[in-house]
Amino acid sequence: MLNCKIISTEKTDVYENLESVVLMTPSGEVQILPEHAEYFSLLVKGVIYLKKQNKTEELEIDDGVCYLSDDNLSIII
Repeated sequence: MLNCKIISTEKTDVYENLESVVLMTPSGEVQILPEHAEYFSLLVKGVIYLKKQNKTEELEIDDGVCYLSDDNLSIII
């Protein structure tokens, strides 16, 4: 399962045991699944979808960056 940390100037949110995360990048939508290869990307205005079991949480962002390594996704917005 994925772990995701979303860091902003106001706060840091931690999401654990996610099934998938969907991000908007300059080249389009990217879905991150467990055991995804190491990944880095800029993020553009859109919605981050955080899926855990039968629930999906949505977070609107203007822009940011993300880095994934060993099922740990860090997003700075």
